[in-house]
Amino acid sequence: MNLLNIFSELDYKAIIEGSLTNLIPTIIAGGFALFVIDKMTSYIRISKKMESYGFKGTASKKGFSKTDIKKMCKDTERLDIIFVSGYGFFSANKTPLKKAMDKGMHIRFLCAQVDNHFLTDIENLEVEQKNRKSGTKISEEIREIVNEYESYILDINVVEQYLNKIKQLEQLDIEQGYLENGKDIKKEIEKLCKQLEYYKREKKMEIRYYSTEYRLPFILSQSKPSKGKITTKVWLNITLPPYKSVENFMLTGERVDDINKDEGDFNFIEMMEEHFESIWNKASLTLGENEIKKESQYKNWEELLKSSSERMIKSRQTGKGLLIEVAAQHPLDEGKYPNEEFSKRLDKAIELYNRLNQSGESVYIYVPGSIHKNNEVVDELSLSGAGKNYLVEKGISSAVIYSDEMNVKYKGDQGVYNSTDECYVATQIFEEMKFKQIYCVCSPAQLLRKAFSYIKFGTLPYFEVANAETLHHSYVDEYFKMIPLLLSDDKALQLDSELGEEIRKCRKPMK
Repeated sequence: MNLLNIFSELDYKAIIEGSLTNLIPTIIAGGFALFVIDKMTSYIRISKKMESYGFKGTASKKGFSKTDIKKMCKDTERLDIIFVSGYGFFSANKTPLKKAMDKGMHIRFLCAQVDNHFLTDIENLEVEQKNRKSGTKISEEIREIVNEYESYILDINVVEQYLNKIKQLEQLDIEQGYLENGKDIKKEIEKLCKQLEYYKREKKMEIRYYSTEYRLPFILSQSKPSKGKITTKVWLNITLPPYKSVENFMLTGERVDDINKDEGDFNFIEMMEEHFESIWNKASLTLGENEIKKESQYKNWEELLKSSSERMIKSRQTGKGLLIEVAAQHPLDEGKYPNEEFSKRLDKAIELYNRLNQSGESVYIYVPGSIHKNNEVVDELSLSGAGKNYLVEKGISSAVIYSDEMNVKYKGDQGVYNSTDECYVATQIFEEMKFKQIYCVCSPAQLLRKAFSYIKFGTLPYFEVANAETLHHSYVDEYFKMIPLLLSDDKALQLDSELGEEIRKCRKPMK
């Protein structure tokens, strides 16, 4: 049989069908293998890319276990943490975190400033998603954390007290080079510096409050140096409100730095570090008020002003006589004479008294101010006494002058030691004597603070300002320091106001 006959007798259909039957699975298997290889290559490529950024993997969305926290704190020198409130993290992990701080670990915590619209918006989103109980406030959660960790937190007010004292001594060193009690100023400064550094070391936690810089919550853990290396671990929470942090997932990462070598390539961990530092340097040092509190404060003072204005309209209709309050000013010259600025106010009061007397009204003058000290030197007379003597010498009858007796009657042992004390006593006199109108003579710089003080007590004077070449009160200090202090003190520096008591201690002689 020749080859032609062999080929002509072959069953080509069967051959083709058999070949295709065997080839199709091979093609499918090969295609699947290529698909898997391509996918694996893609995953490996993504994995390597993520690793090049510093990320090692992901963590459970259920939050940190006790074991996780122990590992996080072990051999850790510092934790840098940024959250909205950190309530869940710090509440759930109080014991291990406090133990770690007791052993020397430091925490820097960035959280949102309280009482602002940013937090209100988050609260509303979470309530709608049923992730938050209606009526609960993130601001209160932040305050709760601050209270819980209070004994560990560095108090910026204490730091400022040290720094101010050091600054005062440095200025004194420039001026005279010794202390009045014979102590060496430089040694005193050195002593205070050491005390400040000790205080900073002992307080293992610092908190600062941001307003708008927040992006994603994360934790940075920096280890203590070991064998010339520092390990930085990170937990970056990928979170999208209204879902809370525990309902999202985290990327975890690690970077090992050789202390003796330059840093490696820039990665995402370094970005997180830079992000934290930039916010830390700009964040507020104190838990303060913001938009919502200011809006509430505005409405409150608006109501007080309205009430005071209505009250004064009624007094002018039913009252009799006029009262002039002359804002006192310390220190006295030689401990018994009004200084230049105080004298100008008294002169302005005399001018006003004479003008009002011509209208046929009965006019009385109140000169406030208990006995003061200046640089630990106690005055011979009270401000009231010195002012009264000045007025009498200028021809004003002592019968129309209220002075020390009113300080004692309305302030007792507390005395009259600030502008608000003056306004309080003047208001009490005005009410008891049922005067028609009250006038206030003061420095132009202190007028607004005096006005707020009077409004707080329900009165609203007519103001007269007495200018002087040199003013004791600074316009800048009044606006940025004194008025905010008054507005923020619900007790208006009276009764058991801590701020009011601090001011009195600076000016009131010890018995």
